[in-house]
Amino acid sequence: MLRLPLRFCGIASAIAVSILLALFAPLARASQNTQHSALHFGMRMELITTGNTEALLNAAQIMKTDWVAQDVKWKDVEPQPGQYRWAELDQLLLDARPYGFHILFSVSGAPDWARPPAADLTLDGPPVDYAHFTRFISALAGRYAGVVGAYEIWPESNLSSRWSTPDGLSPERYTELLRQAAEAVRAADPAALVVSGGLAPTGANDGVNAIDDLVYYQRMYTAGAANYFDALGVRVDGFNNAPGDTPAYSTVLSATHKGHTSFYFRHYEDVRNVMVANGGADADMWITSAGWASSEGPIAGLEYAADINEQQQAEFLVEALVQAQSQPYLSVIIVNNFNLATAPDVPSYFGPYSLLRADWSARPAFITLAQIRQGDVFAQSVTPTAPATSHVLPNWQPRLRYTFQAGQP
Repeated sequence: MLRLPLRFCGIASAIAVSILLALFAPLARASQNTQHSALHFGMRMELITTGNTEALLNAAQIMKTDWVAQDVKWKDVEPQPGQYRWAELDQLLLDARPYGFHILFSVSGAPDWARPPAADLTLDGPPVDYAHFTRFISALAGRYAGVVGAYEIWPESNLSSRWSTPDGLSPERYTELLRQAAEAVRAADPAALVVSGGLAPTGANDGVNAIDDLVYYQRMYTAGAANYFDALGVRVDGFNNAPGDTPAYSTVLSATHKGHTSFYFRHYEDVRNVMVANGGADADMWITSAGWASSEGPIAGLEYAADINEQQQAEFLVEALVQAQSQPYLSVIIVNNFNLATAPDVPSYFGPYSLLRADWSARPAFITLAQIRQGDVFAQSVTPTAPATSHVLPNWQPRLRYTFQAGQP
């Protein structure tokens, strides 16, 4: 069983090699072993467009974050063929380096020049020629070899909004893209992990707008995907259901989003069944996105967020982490999300999941998670604690004292 190899070798860059080597010194990496280790905790963050990066990284340190997940849009880095804009990613990694986080890049979003002639350019989608993406991911992994620990390849490819092509959704074509991308990453940085793109839990399976993720995973396995990832990426959403609830057992009064496995945090158990049925009992699973949305009033398309208050969001996240820790096949769980509510060009539906409000003030979930993580009780059977009235956390000596308040930065 592959378990989080964390040794990172030196960075190899086509330009300014000596400068980048000085900026991105190697991280230590544990040797691979077949024994389950403690679940690694991560936060999905936006560190490119929001500003105040130091405060955000400091907050991740407060939560004793192991992995920081950052979306990387190919279209933003290579707007024209062969013309790379590395500056923002270089700066992000330089800023994060002193904290010792492991970095996951979730990569998708083909630039317009690489899309099929008849593609709907208002939606995200893959390139017409997968070799274009292979060259890009090779350049990305080569530049940040030893710095970026893992790559999630094209998440949510079971949605037409993320995999828009004239030929429609296809687990088989995605698997081919994954194969080529995995080969490119492994050649450019043998130490980096390849994580298959976590699929969206949809509750729908019309084959046009969405393919049910369990159906999609099965077709991926049939197409040979098990050979092309180090960990299977899974995305779960609690909607308006408690972490322990299932289609057969509900502890909440809300009437919507019931009955289908996709609407529950424990949906990852159903994905696990697909893994086992396809010979993957010893394979690792990463939950690359998990969370609960909370809003004071109804939001179009996100009505279920009004069923969850901020205190419940905090309690559900803690309960979910404790539950996940008991699953030996889970290596990483990444919370969705820390600060996307503050990001200027991120779709509004990410905001209710955020641990920071749009005005940069901290939600109870941030404080509660930080207290749990600081108390080293992550792996124990704990009951959720009420959020503190103070932002002062015990047993922590910060490199920068910072309190998220309204109006910052």
